[in-house]
Amino acid sequence: MNDPKKKKEPSPPAPPVQRSPDTLPPYDAFEPIPQPEVSEKNTDTMWATWHELNEKADKHYADTVPVTKPGEVSSVPSMRTNSQPPGAVQVRRAPSAGASGLEKLIEESRRNNRVCPMPTKWRELDAMLRGAAPPPKSPADVLPPMLPATEWKTTTSLAKRLMFRNVIDWAGGHGMVETALQFVRALPEEQWHHMGD
Repeated sequence: MNDPKKKKEPSPPAPPVQRSPDTLPPYDAFEPIPQPEVSEKNTDTMWATWHELNEKADKHYADTVPVTKPGEVSSVPSMRTNSQPPGAVQVRRAPSAGASGLEKLIEESRRNNRVCPMPTKWRELDAMLRGAAPPPKSPADVLPPMLPATEWKTTTSLAKRLMFRNVIDWAGGHGMVETALQFVRALPEEQWHHMGD
């Protein structure tokens, strides 16, 4: 006879059913997240193998050396002046000897993470280019408009850079590269909008 005072022992949980990924039902947000079964074997051996492979991988790399010798000026382009520590010298990389005027203009416009001139200076460049440009023969000959001042704060830096690049490309296609290059080179760094500003 069954003794009512004896407690009934719970039965062990049923083992999970193994199914292939193709037969699994869609994920339900309220189900528990499945946990992988992990088993480690020969951990000491595996750790030693990892160290051995790591040492072999590093052997073909040369030791780290400074870019310049003490007292030399670095040829690596620096960040813009206002982000450098006091007393740091801004290094300007010279464009390659074979660079065209348009390449020099693009390089100068992108130096120090520049995006475009600030609105007042962009307006000056726009007026200067429009004043010196020949009358347009087709819609493609019209200088792309500058970013309206009302949209300055809501436009991303990347979009501003693309709009200014259109102006540069227009200058390249209409014989105005030298004019734009002189303007851009004379523009002080604080008159530029930079990525992250």
